This record gives sequence, structure tokens and C-alpha cells, in this order.
Amino acid sequence: MVIGTMWDLSSARFRKNVVVFRPFRGCVQHKDYSRLVDLAARGAIRPVIGMRLPFERIVDAHRLVDTGHKVGSLVLTME
Repeated sequence: MVIGTMWDLSSARFRKNVVVFRPFRGCVQHKDYSRLVDLAARGAIRPVIGMRLPFERIVDAHRLVDTGHKVGSLVLTME
């Protein structure tokens, strides 16, 4: 989780391993993103992709996210 609400950040810690990234006073610095990219490149963190949908199904994607029951990230593909 890179950005989330306070509830997302606090409750996620009890459900799974989480890397929390919160910019200091809203200022995102290049070194912060560089660290995230480095962690991903080394395999220390990896995204959990629950579903991929074509962009044409964006309404379905929003409906799924709004249920609060999706697992992993939902990826919209552009073809």
C-alpha cells in the first residue's frame, strides 16, 4: 500500500505484510520513490494482483472495488 486512508493503513497491518509509504508533510521526494523501486526490483515487495479487466469494463471494476471485498489490486488493461 503506497497511499491509503488511516483506516486502510492501520487495519492492513493486521491482515497482511504491508509497506507503508507516507510522505513527510505531503512532500514526496525522489529518494522515497527510489527506495520503493529498489525494494520492488530486489523482490522484497511485490504487488498482489487480484484481477485484470479490460478498460471497457471500468464500470464493473468500480462496482467490485465499491463492494469492499476485492482481494489484491485491480488492474485495468488498455488494448
